[in-house]
Amino acid sequence: MDRISALPDELLHVILGFVGDALAVTRTAALSRRWRHVWVHAKSLTIDAAAPGRFVDWVLARRADEDMGSLQIRISPQGRRTSPEQANGSFALRFRDSGAPLAVELPADPVRATSIDMDLSNRRRALGDLVTSSCPRLRTLRVVVAAGLPYLVLRAEALEELEVSFAWCLRALDVTAPNLRLLKVKRCATDVVRIVAPRLEEIFMSICRRLTLPALDIPQDCLASVRRLKGISVDMHGKYHRATYVGLWLMENCHGLEHVSVRLRHGDDYHGDELLDLTSEAAAPIVNVTSMVVRPIEVPDRYLVASVSALLMRFPCLRSLSVKIYGTKWGTVRPKCFCDAVAYSDKCEIHRKEALELLEEVEITGFTGADEEMKLNL
Repeated sequence: MDRISALPDELLHVILGFVGDALAVTRTAALSRRWRHVWVHAKSLTIDAAAPGRFVDWVLARRADEDMGSLQIRISPQGRRTSPEQANGSFALRFRDSGAPLAVELPADPVRATSIDMDLSNRRRALGDLVTSSCPRLRTLRVVVAAGLPYLVLRAEALEELEVSFAWCLRALDVTAPNLRLLKVKRCATDVVRIVAPRLEEIFMSICRRLTLPALDIPQDCLASVRRLKGISVDMHGKYHRATYVGLWLMENCHGLEHVSVRLRHGDDYHGDELLDLTSEAAAPIVNVTSMVVRPIEVPDRYLVASVSALLMRFPCLRSLSVKIYGTKWGTVRPKCFCDAVAYSDKCEIHRKEALELLEEVEITGFTGADEEMKLNL
């Protein structure tokens, strides 16, 4: 008795998933007719071929109107064209060729694709036009661009989540998405970021080339709904920070902000930037933030305590605090920067004290002590 063939399709898909090799999977049809096209109806499919166009069309035709969780198509350098007309659910395209031209068509109307994961290494096609015209119902878009995409202009009515990462050549990111909730810009070297998204709730912004004002253009009404900021950087030199950098600006202008994850940096490329003292009386407190994660990066040991303490003074209503220290880049030896200037000789002296009276949870990882101990008045 063939008990395995009697199992439901969902369990057979799991079994075939462990087989992995496409040829071996198709050969299971020799077992019985029951196995002939079981794999075609899997919720998640990955197709890797030089020219998968007709094969993809055949697979999707067999599925008819079945829902699909994920369809991933990998095209080798010999591939030239694919037209997955019936893809729905989550749709993934990955191009890892060395620059050979590829023609790519996303599903045409009626479109059921709601999630697209695109690896556009070495691609030069107008991604914004492609997505806007082909996927009007798109809710999730993740783009990995190693090179070749200097500008990304995107207009997407239904888009809710956007992630752009590893875009080393991306000079400008311009997004208009009235329903966007989550924006991630990770490990990019972007000069200009323009975002129009009035329902934005979370921003993750980790940009290698440090973004300065006014290169970040987000209208104030689009910041009102932001509740979480992650990955942002603040250049701290003791109690001073650079006023032109966007990290602290975002924290000050997202008035509904509740959680912040921030990286503290001690940059050595000072060129006369305007500097602000975070401990001065003019530095207004940011009272809505109740949860914070601080990760000091490239902060010399002797400025670590002053930098962290000065930042915390801006957030008197914290209830949860995590400081994660993973070592410093320079230790006691560092390049020359504005900290050596006479005008800022008091850079580590903090005369004002702030009590974190609401603090309930504190986690400090990797702190070994510096010239002075970190003191929190709880």
